[in-house]
Amino acid sequence: MMKTRLLLSLLLCVGTLHASTEQQYAPVEQMLEKLIEHEMADKELPALSIALVDDQQIVWSKGFGFANPKTKLRATGDTMYPDSLRLAPGSVAASTDVATGTMWTIDGRVFDAPATNGPYTTVRDLGHYLSTLFGGRAHVDRQLSRKGSTYGFATALEALPDEKLGVVVITTKNAANAVTHRIADAALKGMVAARQQKAIPEPEVTSPVDPQLARRIAGRYVSGDRSVDLIESDGKLSLLPTSGGLQVSVRSLGDALIVDSPLSFGDKIVVRGDDIVVAGKTLTRVSSAKPHQPPAAWTGLVGEYGPDHNILYILEKDKKLWALLDWFEFDPLEQVSANVFKFSRGGSAGKRLTFTRDSAGRATGVTVANVLFPRRKVGPEEGASQ
Repeated sequence: MMKTRLLLSLLLCVGTLHASTEQQYAPVEQMLEKLIEHEMADKELPALSIALVDDQQIVWSKGFGFANPKTKLRATGDTMYPDSLRLAPGSVAASTDVATGTMWTIDGRVFDAPATNGPYTTVRDLGHYLSTLFGGRAHVDRQLSRKGSTYGFATALEALPDEKLGVVVITTKNAANAVTHRIADAALKGMVAARQQKAIPEPEVTSPVDPQLARRIAGRYVSGDRSVDLIESDGKLSLLPTSGGLQVSVRSLGDALIVDSPLSFGDKIVVRGDDIVVAGKTLTRVSSAKPHQPPAAWTGLVGEYGPDHNILYILEKDKKLWALLDWFEFDPLEQVSANVFKFSRGGSAGKRLTFTRDSAGRATGVTVANVLFPRRKVGPEEGASQ
C-alpha cells in the first residue's frame, strides 16, 4: 500500500512539473503563433510544423496549414515529412500520411514537388533526438544549427546544448530555409527569456513596400565594383546583385526596407534621394542601358531545359548569356566556343555547359556535368508568330 502511494505521488509530481514547464512557455507559444501565421501568409507556406524541447520534454508541438492541400489533411506535430537531416531514425509511411511538398519559382509558378521514397520524420522525432543529445556526453558546440532542404521542403533544427533548449521547424515549401531558421531563432530567444523570467522578445515583422515607392526607386545602383538592381514587378520590389546570385524580395520595416524572402532575411536598405544604403554601404543610382538585341548565335540557345522539378533557364542580360539554375541562382556565363560556355561564380564556377543544336541552329539540349537537359517545349518555336 505504501509503495502504491509513493508511486502515485511520484507520478503526480512528474505531471505537475511537466504542466508547469509547459505553462512557463505559454507566452513563447503565443509569440510564435503570431509570427508563424504572418510568415505563412506572406511567404505562402502551405504547411508548417514546430516542436519546442526543454531537456527531456517536448513542451509544445503544433502544425499549421494543410500538409496535403488537396485532401485537406491538416499539419500537426506528428505529420510525416521527408527527412533531409538524417539525424533521427527514419520511418516508413504510407503516401497518404506524408506531407506534399511545394515547388516555386521567382516568376510566380507553383507546382507539386516530386514524390519521395523516404525515410520520413516528424518534428517530434527530431525533438526526441535533441533530448537524447541533451542527456548525453559533454557538449562541444555552444549553439547547434542544422538546416535541411529537399524538393518541396525546408527544415531547421536549432539548439543551445548548454541550456538544453531546442526547436525544430519544417515547412512544405522548397528552399524556404530563411523562414524556418528565423522562426527557430525567435523560438530559442523566447525560450531563454522565459527561463529567465524576462519579457519575450518580439521578432521584427515586415510589410509590403508601397507600390509607388517600389516603382520610383527601381533601377541600378553602383559603388565601385559593387552594384545591385532593384527590380519592380506588379508593385513588388526585389533585389539582385548584378554579378549574380539570388533575387530576393524586399519589404518595409519601419522607415527602412529589408530583404525578406523565403531565401534570405536581414539586409537593411535605406533610401536617400538617388542613393541607397545596403548593409552600411552607399550605392548611387545610375542610368541603365536600354536592352539590346543579343548576338544571332545566342538566339537559338535562350530557353528552358530539363525536367519539371529541375529546370535550367538560359537568358540574355547585360550583353551576356546567363543561367538561372536551382530555381533561384543567377549566374553569368563565359563563352568558351560557339556551343560551349562555363559558369563564372559560386559553387559551379568553371563547370561547362555544352549545347547541341539542330540544323537551324536552335539548341535541342544542354549538357552540364555529364547530365543532359533537353530543351523544354514552351511557347512557339523560333521564327513562329508570337
